[in-house]
Amino acid sequence: QWLNNKPALMRAYKKTTLKDGNGDCWVQKHEFHDLLLNIYWFNKLWKEFEVGDSDSDRRMSFQEFQAYARRTIGQCNPQQMFQEI
Repeated sequence: QWLNNKPALMRAYKKTTLKDGNGDCWVQKHEFHDLLLNIYWFNKLWKEFEVGDSDSDRRMSFQEFQAYARRTIGQCNPQQMFQEI
């Protein structure tokens, strides 16, 4: 179930084929390793995003970001971090 996440899978596929690859819609043998890495990392990022998105609207407000940052990072300046993103 952990790696079965459509938004993360689509982002991993697009990054592999369009950004890292040669721009076509096919995953070629030399791109396959990158696809597996991208699937892992995009799913990991998505799971972390879901933790911070407390109202499950697929958007993170500043209040949600602030609560998430304080929970996971501890002492930080959430306002500055949010603006940098």
